[in-house]
Amino acid sequence: MQYLARLISITLSYSIIVAIAERAFTFFSRLYISTLQQKNRKLHSIATPVVLPVEGIRPLRSFDYRKVDPIKYRPFESKRHVVMGIGKSAKEDWIRIDRNYLDRINLRKQLLEEFPTVCMADMEVSHPAIRELYEEVILEVLPKRYPSMFKISRDTFSNVITGSRHCISATLQDPNAMLRQLGENVEEDFYLMIPNIEREFILGGCVACFPQGLHPANKVGLSVSRIHEPVPGYEGRLKKGVNRCFERLTPGQSIGRLNKSKVKDLDLSSPRLASLCLSSLRSTRTNQPGEKPYLRG
Repeated sequence: MQYLARLISITLSYSIIVAIAERAFTFFSRLYISTLQQKNRKLHSIATPVVLPVEGIRPLRSFDYRKVDPIKYRPFESKRHVVMGIGKSAKEDWIRIDRNYLDRINLRKQLLEEFPTVCMADMEVSHPAIRELYEEVILEVLPKRYPSMFKISRDTFSNVITGSRHCISATLQDPNAMLRQLGENVEEDFYLMIPNIEREFILGGCVACFPQGLHPANKVGLSVSRIHEPVPGYEGRLKKGVNRCFERLTPGQSIGRLNKSKVKDLDLSSPRLASLCLSSLRSTRTNQPGEKPYLRG
């Protein structure tokens, strides 16, 4: 009986050891596999770029710019951010066109022809951004949003309204040509802000035919703070708001901003890009005798 009891005890102990060993093997096997999977996911996330979703752009197929009134901007009535006037914006509303389009595009072409070194400038560091902007605006937004006005056929971009066309592949080889095509096809001015090694944004390039109170090309290479040095009170609350805005921007995000200023006349080129400087605006902050003030938004 003692022999049998001892045999049963040994058998039970062996069974328990085997069970524990099996559970231990299962546990460590799962742990090992989980660790490998995590490493694979980490490596995959590093090697594979994150593809951001592209915001949909609804085409305006029966769009007639001659029947569209200009937007009535009312920045003084805005409920947006009180410091910078920032709010969310849809990408399809980025490039707007109204009945003034042809007149303003013709004026932009004239200014680009007469004052190319004033309207356009770039640094080498901004060339990738210029290409990205050209591809998004000229090759994506315009033909998708306004298919009756802008068309792409093979390697040619055509503006139906102005009758102009250009070779896409050739334009992509020249940053200056890309800036010029941007300036001759949309009314918007473009300023490309590039981060430097001090994590401060500088003006890396621009195409600007309708600036307000500044010489666009002369500002290329300057930081946001340097550009705004003549602005009263900028070093305080305004500077913090601008820096915070740039830091919070994410790829693919669209935001809009409204501001306003008092000007002497309705000349969009302010005036003809001949002698622009921020100091000249100081005289427009109060009404001058015999002058009619205008609000520019």
